[in-house]
Amino acid sequence: GSVGMEIGVHIGDFSRQLLDSVAPRELHLVDPWELSTDTAYARAWYGGAAKGGTAEMDARFAGVKARFAAAIEAGIVTVHRSYSGDALAGFPDGYFDWIYIDGNHTYDFVRQDLELSDRKVKPGGLMVLSTLNRTPAAFALAIVGAEYVERLLPKGNHHYQDFIKPAELAAWLRDAG
Repeated sequence: GSVGMEIGVHIGDFSRQLLDSVAPRELHLVDPWELSTDTAYARAWYGGAAKGGTAEMDARFAGVKARFAAAIEAGIVTVHRSYSGDALAGFPDGYFDWIYIDGNHTYDFVRQDLELSDRKVKPGGLMVLSTLNRTPAAFALAIVGAEYVERLLPKGNHHYQDFIKPAELAAWLRDAG
């Protein structure tokens, strides 16, 4: 089995899919489960949309630990309540076969996650990134569609200026080798 990490766990839905479909030997789940009071996150799931405040973040963390209790007990899953940079720093370079990145989607955080993860993935390993890009289609789907039409997310949850342009992502990956 492989050794993997998921950055950005939330309540563990995709973590469960990774565990069931990939069947890794080790799966490290990383999320700070921390309430942000920064006004930039006023409508985010980990900001103002978390009406229960810090208690809601604690409950999400506890829920993930409970959801994966058997895999934790078996030594397969380790839950890290920390920021991705801090969690990644605890592992030697080349430790992971793959890292799935779906954390904070703002420019600086995405870039940091890519740069740090690049060193921690084995040569020939995988880095998979899930983020929104700064294109008209992403604006239409993520902001207009998800926030205003379907109301799947609170209005103002996404900030278009923080999305990454495809060319920026390509340049980062080229620079990383």
